[in-house]
Amino acid sequence: MTKSIGKDLSEHLLALEFDSLPNQVVEFGKVSLIDWLGAAFAGSQEDSVKILLQVLPTETLEKESTILPLNKKGSALFAAMINGVASHATEMDDFHKTSMVHLGVTVIPAVLALAEKIQSTGKDYITSVVAGFEAGIRIGEAVNPSHWEFWHPTGTCGTLAAFAGCGRLLRLTSQQMAFGFGIAGTQAAGLRFYEGMNKHLHPGKAAMNGLLAALLARQGFTGDERVFEGDTGFCKATAKEFNLEKITERLPFLPQNFRSQENSYKPYPSCRHTHPAIDAVLKIHRMPYLLRRNKTSQRSFST
Repeated sequence: MTKSIGKDLSEHLLALEFDSLPNQVVEFGKVSLIDWLGAAFAGSQEDSVKILLQVLPTETLEKESTILPLNKKGSALFAAMINGVASHATEMDDFHKTSMVHLGVTVIPAVLALAEKIQSTGKDYITSVVAGFEAGIRIGEAVNPSHWEFWHPTGTCGTLAAFAGCGRLLRLTSQQMAFGFGIAGTQAAGLRFYEGMNKHLHPGKAAMNGLLAALLARQGFTGDERVFEGDTGFCKATAKEFNLEKITERLPFLPQNFRSQENSYKPYPSCRHTHPAIDAVLKIHRMPYLLRRNKTSQRSFST
């Protein structure tokens, strides 16, 4: 029996260590947290977050992880979900173009909640966030753009990315990691049907379900490790066209093989696809001023 894609990817992710990360990747890990925090605080007062706080039991016995909109601790699972929703609610979150996933709002709330729960070191936190991004980029590229026809990659691929980061942080065995991808994959959801507040829910559920998959795998819960290549697995079920080789492309993690620093950050709080139009409108708006300034400069030069 050949090694599963999930097992192969898991072994590379588990081999990641902070001291082997290139400087620009470590810097990415720091910047991504700052960007995510800004997005999370911006969205913390949105109606979708307020409704979520009314429904979820935030007054729990577990004081594991900080729920940012409340500034108090609660269950790590609920913290991951609430913080994930908040960080996507104003469309100010990051984006990776070729995977088509908002990875920060799925990976970071999951890994951060777990890191706080288990009192992780900062180095382990950064390494695990990088693991989540690296896995998410490869999985997203494997199924997109076909996957995007019906699915929101942040909800689907983001679940697997969040698990990858959490599994690395818990230092699961390679077999537990492989099972965990199966557990995460069976929970991956998020239709590209954006009416109402649907879209806000996707990264929160992805973060919570990815973390849940890691916690279950650690306790011996099993999953189908062939979740990527299986006949009824994630890729075949969610994409008309997919490329399984993308999932383990550019591995092992040599300095030139890291992809996470390709992530982009938004200047405007809207879908990234709208940004060219915003740039164009702003340029048109500034044109009269630029023309006046140019004429003034020409007069000054002529005199």
